[in-house]
Amino acid sequence: MSQVLSGLLERVEDAFARRREEAALEGLLDAWRETQARELVALIEKLTARLSEGLSPLMMAAASQYRFRPHPMDVPRLLAGFVEEARVLSPEYLARHLGTLQQWPRDPRVLPALLAVARLPVASRESVAKGLCDAVAGIGVLYDATPLRSLREKLLPSQPLLAERLEEVIHLGLSRVPPALAPEVQARCAALGAAIDSRIVDERRGAALREELLARVREAPEDDEARRVLADQLLMLEDPLGELISLQCAERPDEVRLSELLAAHQVRWEAPLGFLVARGGTRFERGFPVAVQMQGNPSRLPLPEPGPSWKTVEEIDWSAGFLWDDWEEPLYQDWGQWLSHPHLRRVTSLRRVSSQLVRALEGWSLPVRHLELTGGVHTERAEVLRALSTLPSLSSLRLESGEPADLELFARSPLAPRLERFEMTHFTEGSYGFIRSSARPDWTLSVSPRARGPVELVLTPRLRTEPLVAAIRAATGFGCPELRLAGASTLSARANERLREAVTGYERVRWE
Repeated sequence: MSQVLSGLLERVEDAFARRREEAALEGLLDAWRETQARELVALIEKLTARLSEGLSPLMMAAASQYRFRPHPMDVPRLLAGFVEEARVLSPEYLARHLGTLQQWPRDPRVLPALLAVARLPVASRESVAKGLCDAVAGIGVLYDATPLRSLREKLLPSQPLLAERLEEVIHLGLSRVPPALAPEVQARCAALGAAIDSRIVDERRGAALREELLARVREAPEDDEARRVLADQLLMLEDPLGELISLQCAERPDEVRLSELLAAHQVRWEAPLGFLVARGGTRFERGFPVAVQMQGNPSRLPLPEPGPSWKTVEEIDWSAGFLWDDWEEPLYQDWGQWLSHPHLRRVTSLRRVSSQLVRALEGWSLPVRHLELTGGVHTERAEVLRALSTLPSLSSLRLESGEPADLELFARSPLAPRLERFEMTHFTEGSYGFIRSSARPDWTLSVSPRARGPVELVLTPRLRTEPLVAAIRAATGFGCPELRLAGASTLSARANERLREAVTGYERVRWE
């Protein structure tokens, strides 16, 4: 065992020396699985705390999406979310999360989270207590039995079998005593702990300046000088974020190296944005996030407050599998208040938004300039239009999978004259949002209402004539004198005849 352990520790030391600390953490976990030694637990906790600083919790309700694209820091973030959720979730949901923990590889970091839950009043509920017993037993060694003993004392006289099971878990956990480490291995563990402490001390020097520069960038994203100075400071610490800032600020960035950096570190860099952001869907510019994809709030907990990392975000996209139909109105109504947070004051573009969310924006006077509404507006057209009218800066609107009735309402609304751009796509099938990713729209309409530019329609060969005819007539409500059509020559003679009848409401018509 000593030879195997020495090989693992050598791998850890090499990774840490090359500043691949997440790989060093994985090596320590492998070493712990060999011995379950307490000295290794202390190193794992110390390095985890260092790497977790500034990272937001992940909700256990979303754990399945991290199983297929795991990241070394998923476990501590999920455990932090697990403890938060345990305070508010029902015993049934909590027991389900405990079952999820039992499917993970053995990890000593799980034990403190389990013991934290054991201290909560809900732990005495039978389903939760059983889940705790099974999860603790799966870890192996029990380093601290105090919370479990306290829980056993709280069990009711009517729960004798549960008390017996808990006592069994305590006995087995305490009886599994890890073997003592060889002196040379203990020395290597002590040296590694000292190296971690030394690096922390080194990085604390100049931390105040880096925080000041970071705050300057977030308050004034156009301040490239602050970004460059911050990049220099980070490069001195061999922090890869410094390289990302430098490359993205360069006139001719090395795209290959940028791809390498993002592949290696993007998950960590987007982590401070929180669990609402879909993994890997963040776009960085000049080293900071500017566009994110949302994945919803599967925990059903109150929306987490957006932190300072959101201050540079300009665009939010809800295309990452966000199913609005799963939410009841009180839940999605919270998004209007969330989007009004001061840290989101630079968000001016909302993409792939549902009609439910648009209705939740009413009255918040958000600085949104561009909005893409997906799935049509159906029977809520008046409510959606009223909500959009309360966005004082809205100048660009796109309807995905809209209907002629939507177009008629928007074209004749008071909102239309202040729009610099209006676009709409129409699909024969999937008019309620169920559109294949490979599907092409029957037609796409675009117009510049404020400038009274031409109404432009791009048609595809296979389309239904009647919705198109209705759309052409509805678009006269924009008051634009010219209509331009592209692709009409591929239509049947009957379809072309119907189109010529519909275009009489325009002063000028161009067929391309």
